[in-house]
Amino acid sequence: MSEPVYLSLSLPEGAAPPTEVRLLATGETKTTKGPYKYTKRSEQAILQRVLELGRDKLNFDYGHAQLSPFQSADASASAGWFRLDAREDGLYATDIEWTPRAAKGLSEREWRYFSPAIMLDAKSGEVLELINVALTNIPATKGQKPLVASQTTPGDGPQPQANMEEMAKLLGAIGVENASQAVAKLDALRASESKLLEAAKAQHAELEAVKAELAKFHAQREEVAKTEAVSKLPPYLRGWAATQELSVVLSLAEVAPKAPEAVKAPSKDEE
Repeated sequence: MSEPVYLSLSLPEGAAPPTEVRLLATGETKTTKGPYKYTKRSEQAILQRVLELGRDKLNFDYGHAQLSPFQSADASASAGWFRLDAREDGLYATDIEWTPRAAKGLSEREWRYFSPAIMLDAKSGEVLELINVALTNIPATKGQKPLVASQTTPGDGPQPQANMEEMAKLLGAIGVENASQAVAKLDALRASESKLLEAAKAQHAELEAVKAELAKFHAQREEVAKTEAVSKLPPYLRGWAATQELSVVLSLAEVAPKAPEAVKAPSKDEE
């Protein structure tokens, strides 16, 4: 196999673009945005994540446009597709299939470098996830031929590595290590929120049922009390009183003459 082409994609004009490049070099890589490390742990984490996502290939884009939340349909297009191959000296993109547009741009030297979009461990600085790889023209790596980070200007698109410290703080605050875990935690929180809402609805329905039963009980008590109060009024008032509220009947009972008690038959002793 010929010597692999590394992260510089500068080609003689009209030459075919490479089908293999080294994306991440083993060990520490220094950039203007801080160093990062590619280790055995990095290799395992990246390959495991790709396996979890069920992807057979990852892709190239243009200037990290696919990471922008405001991307257009044209900006979100891929520049090419590749497979990952972990080797002793680093992680490689192999079997690269460039799109006609990207192949033409590389051959005509519109693009010279590329930039893996990576997520790091906040404490160790190790790469834990490779999202995709961008074609770029403004590298940021210090003193090394492999260039891995795109030094974009404000408004040119996302800056994954420039914002890594802020991202790491945010991820640490919610107890996760990378964006994938953050998404998974968000999904879990949404599922938990949905269950809580359903439980709250069920409890509300139960409360309404209890309130209805309580109202029914109070209505029955009032009816019994009203019937008893009406029975103590003189007969000529009972028909009208039966149509009134309990409070009216009780007030009337305080001022109206009492209904005469039934005359008892005398006992034998009283005769």
